[in-house]
Formats: sequence, structure tokens, C-alpha cells
Amino acid sequence: MNNSYEISNLDLPVSRVIRVALHDLSEEYRKSILDKMTENEFVSHRVDIYLEALETAMHNGYDEAGAKEIALKECLAGVSEADE
Repeated sequence: MNNSYEISNLDLPVSRVIRVALHDLSEEYRKSILDKMTENEFVSHRVDIYLEALETAMHNGYDEAGAKEIALKECLAGVSEADE
């Protein structure tokens, strides 16, 4: 049974940040990052990375702001032409 209260990774605010970072890339670099994934698959995967990093940081004693900063850096790693 499909729960109507289920929230997709694509519904979380961090997905918009990831999508903007992806769209800021050159077309060529974006294609190389996406490889065989769709944009939605890529964003959803990066949201998973964000959530895992957030949980790990919180368990390691970081406050909410610090944990979010660490998680954001983790999920955006490689999504910059400077990271190339």
C-alpha cells in the first residue's frame, strides 16, 4: 500500500540546492557527472548522501548547524567544476 504521507528525496529542500549546483555546471561537465543517471536519480542519490552524513555528524556530537554544514559539503562534493 502506498503511503500518501511519504516524502520523496526530491521533496526535501536540500534537493533544490543540489539541483542548482548541478545546473551551474557546464553542459559537458554535467553530462560527465550524470553519466547514465537521470537528473532526478542523481539528486535523489545526493540527498541520500546528505541524510547519511547528517546522521553521522549528529551522532558524532555536532550541533544541528554544524551537522548540516558537514552534510551539505559531503553531498555537493564533486558537483563543482573546481572539483574536476
